[in-house]
This record gives sequence, C-alpha cells and structure tokens, in this order.
Amino acid sequence: RPPQPPVFLFVIEASYATVSSGMLRCLSATMANILDRIQGGERTQVGVITYDSTVHFHNLNGSTPQMMVVSDTDDVFLPMPSDILVNLVERREQLQQLFEKLPTMFAHSQSTEAALGPAIRAAYQAAQHVGGKMHLFCASRPTVGEGKLLNREGQPGRGGGSNGSGKGVNVLKAENEFYKSLAVDCSKQQLCVDVWSCGGAYAD
Repeated sequence: RPPQPPVFLFVIEASYATVSSGMLRCLSATMANILDRIQGGERTQVGVITYDSTVHFHNLNGSTPQMMVVSDTDDVFLPMPSDILVNLVERREQLQQLFEKLPTMFAHSQSTEAALGPAIRAAYQAAQHVGGKMHLFCASRPTVGEGKLLNREGQPGRGGGSNGSGKGVNVLKAENEFYKSLAVDCSKQQLCVDVWSCGGAYAD
C-alpha cells in the first residue's frame, strides 16, 4: 500500500484512580505542551479516546471539542468513525483545548471501574485502516467489558499465592487471551501499542 500518514492515537484512563493520583492532570499538561513537537509533518493525524466504566470519543472537527460516550462496553462501536482521527496541523487549537479541559471534565469522577479492553478495541477500529502508534495510559486493572481481569494477587488457586508453593509463577501466564489476540491483529495492521502503566496497585 502507499505510504500512510503518521498516526498517533492516545487512549487515556479517566477513572478516579488517575484523577486522584494526579496522572490525568500531569498527562494533560504534558500533552498540551508537546503538541508542537509531535513528529510527522503536515500529514500527521491525532486522535484521543478516554475511558472509565464507559468509553469516551472526542470529536475535534468542530470549533470546540465534543465528547460522545458509549456505555455498551460489551459491544463497543465508533459513534463517529471518520471524526476520531484529525489532522494535527489543522486541529491544533482544538487539541490544545481538549488537553487543557480533560482534568476539569473528570475532576469529580467517582468511577473506579476501567473498561480498558473496549477502549483498546475502539482505538483499533479507528486506526486499523491506516496503522500508526497507540499510546495507552492506564492506572487500574481492567474490570469492565471485553478483556476484564479478576484479581489474582494473593488468591489461593489463582496463581497469586506467596506462600512458597511456587504457584505464584502462574500470574506470569495470561488468564485472558483477549490482549494476546488483539496484539496479533494490531501487528497485522501495522498498529504499534505503547503501554504506560501508571498505577500504584496490582494491575495484572
């Protein structure tokens, strides 16, 4: 296929964990300050997806950013497939506004759930036609929708024991095949995923 434009897709957890820890505020301030340093030239495309117990899509094609929420995490879909990725140069101001507003938008969030799997699936759907790089910023164990994980830490029979029985090695094996299979799909579409895990608790 012909050379594709550079694509950067940011998938950001916006749950209580990221708000209370300061991760969301720090990340938003950093992103607002480095927009002019994102490489790729005039063809660069950027998209932003946030999530807690639901998945939030941010439309940057208007004069101000608009957020659309998809609450069906069992069958996530793109409410605006053609509007998630936008040209960085053309929508620089809207991106700046979004990153400046993100901490305020979720400042009072009490959601402790994390629909990580559905958010990644949505990002994959948005970028599979062009490929690129997905930056995933998370702080919690996935607990909602596709790819959710149970807490295996310190639980007998779940491989998380620390009593010297040797079963602790089982936590190194994936309990859910979702992430493995999606990684293969991303590789086929030339979509690279960088995971930034900023949590202070067990995230599996």
